[in-house]
Amino acid sequence: MKTCKSCGVIKPLAEFNKSHKAKDGYQNWCRDCHKSRYTRIGRDTHRFKNYGITPEQFEKMRMAQNNQCDICKLPFVPHKVPFVDHDHITGAVRGLLCTHCNRGLGGFKDTISILESAQEYIKRYSGTFVV
Repeated sequence: MKTCKSCGVIKPLAEFNKSHKAKDGYQNWCRDCHKSRYTRIGRDTHRFKNYGITPEQFEKMRMAQNNQCDICKLPFVPHKVPFVDHDHITGAVRGLLCTHCNRGLGGFKDTISILESAQEYIKRYSGTFVV
């Protein structure tokens, strides 16, 4: 038995996810509380806290982008929430991106010269087979 740090209810260990970091081997929050942390309310709170975007503003951004990624223009996958892209220096919000484009920008460190270099690399090897 363990007390959930979020709801305060004493529950069987089977109600907690395992954690190699915890002394007893289980997370401090029960599965229900952990799950609710990542619900829409949690995401909305995160967006407002980090980017100052309300749920209504987020939906307006999504509709302004025709429910598609601002880079690749592919529609957002149902049941997957788009990422809020922002400038890591100024914090200014730029748009909504799919997982792949968001990770790509992060991998290139939002640096134009690296992106241009990657573009040249792809052009240089496009249609060629290198052994």
